[in-house]
Amino acid sequence: MALTDLTGEGYVLKSLAKGGLKVAGSHAWKDTRKWMGHEGRGLLEKGQHGHHWLIPQNGWGKTWPDAIKNQPWNVKAMPSEEVHARMRGARNGKPKFNAAERYIYGTPNWWKVQNGVWGAHAANGVQEGLNPSAREARQPGRPPR
Repeated sequence: MALTDLTGEGYVLKSLAKGGLKVAGSHAWKDTRKWMGHEGRGLLEKGQHGHHWLIPQNGWGKTWPDAIKNQPWNVKAMPSEEVHARMRGARNGKPKFNAAERYIYGTPNWWKVQNGVWGAHAANGVQEGLNPSAREARQPGRPPR
């Protein structure tokens, strides 16, 4: 596994390599959805649901242009129609996902990893704030006090 697989950069690079930035043609969801599964891009399989995870299609997302919200970086492939439906409400006698489940099922892995990276940076900053010698110990070529 490459380092870029553990960060958002890996997904972005793979997505772009597959033609993961739609720049031409209609950005209406119907057309973008077709484009995402067309010509070996493989971003969504035929009939597979795609969840707009950061900027929703409706609600407050209606104010965003389709050319922004209907991009591959904003669409998470769903394992099933039921999982996608449970992001918004109950389905087949099963309740709507809670906030943690919506995060687990509804956000891309690269985003979850990036959240962990940010958390680690924040924790490191707190540690250095509480213990300045920790920062000094990490700086190579600098003699300890």
